[in-house]
Amino acid sequence: MHHNNSGAKEHVEAYRLHSLHGEYFGRMLSEAYFHIDNLRKAIGILPGIDAEGHSECPVAEPVYRQKEESHYEVEKSREGFSQFLSIVNEEMARCKKNIQILEQGRGRTQTFPVHKHYQDDIADHGKQLERTREQEAQLNEAISVMDEVLTESSQRRFPGMPTEKENVEKDRAKKASEAIRKRGQLEKVAIQHGETMSPEARKYLGDAEDILRKAGPLTRQKL
Repeated sequence: MHHNNSGAKEHVEAYRLHSLHGEYFGRMLSEAYFHIDNLRKAIGILPGIDAEGHSECPVAEPVYRQKEESHYEVEKSREGFSQFLSIVNEEMARCKKNIQILEQGRGRTQTFPVHKHYQDDIADHGKQLERTREQEAQLNEAISVMDEVLTESSQRRFPGMPTEKENVEKDRAKKASEAIRKRGQLEKVAIQHGETMSPEARKYLGDAEDILRKAGPLTRQKL
């Protein structure tokens, strides 16, 4: 999946602003494990079904649908954790590089106040490096747990039922298709009024075309 640079920068800024107190990171972990627990509970109450989806439970299909919704929430958390893990790795590399530079500077000075300043900065970066290492371990552990429960969930599917992710992507593609269909009408009205489409309108339609372009062929055929 493509992510623009501005989005990545926002993530980095969020990380650096909140990671020192653990607020942003702690909230991410809490939400992820909340969704993991919900999916485990949803799997635990799934009724038995045959190859065609028949079951003694009269509400088997809605129960499986609810499980798919919980599955999607864990999938989204899993994707977010993968992105955040790359940010943590970048932060670790930044700390290591800064420590190396500071150690070189410390070695070139004999003045006590300056030497102590370097020493304090090295210690601060060392603490941040240790925090990011702990966060890396927590992320990898959470990702492992998510992968395990997602695998179990994927093995308990209702025959012919689309995943929640497929439903969301289809809905986005449908809205994008509707926006594109209106393009001709919008441009016709603009021409009649001797105007061009606003930059905002063109960006919206461009985004819609991008969504539709990324939709799978089967999704486009169903629109």
